[in-house]
Amino acid sequence: MNFLGHATFSLGNPEILVGNFIGDYVKGRKILDTFPENIKKGILLHRKIDAFTDQHPQVLKSKIYFRPAYRLYAGPCVDHLFDHFLANDPYFYPSSEDLLNFEKSVMKTINEFEEILPDSFRMLFLYLNAGKWLSDIKKIKGLERSFLRLERRGKYMPSSKEAYNISLGHYYELNQRYFEFVEDLKEYVKHEIEKI
Repeated sequence: MNFLGHATFSLGNPEILVGNFIGDYVKGRKILDTFPENIKKGILLHRKIDAFTDQHPQVLKSKIYFRPAYRLYAGPCVDHLFDHFLANDPYFYPSSEDLLNFEKSVMKTINEFEEILPDSFRMLFLYLNAGKWLSDIKKIKGLERSFLRLERRGKYMPSSKEAYNISLGHYYELNQRYFEFVEDLKEYVKHEIEKI
């Protein structure tokens, strides 16, 4: 999952949310130990979600479509696509307004913890907030923009146009794989939050 996925699966806990959101920008045990306890739990939850996602059969099957063109970037392509499906999932976001309200709440929460955000995340967060990335990905064109941002950040990633075309060409099958995956993720996160 990408940003929307990690925010959604923080299950309403503000500090877990912040940790889960910044998880990719915190490296190493020493740095991890500098964060407050619940932020640290969110970072660890982020890592667990990533590990669960990377090994899930439906995600592995989805990566097959992207691997010939994108190799190591097949996983991130699926992460962005699954965020698009999540934004359109009526179980989590019954309406566009629900998604926008969730996005506002997430941005407000992260702003409240601004002083502990990693430097490497701060600039990205400004763009993410201004561009409304969490809600923009709901649209097909928003998915295209999301792939383009991935291309810009990925040092060796080929053009993102093919990822967009693959997504459209296999849209319904990949959407079904998302639904089979997200049910398992929902249960997994519920149990993991209780353990950490």
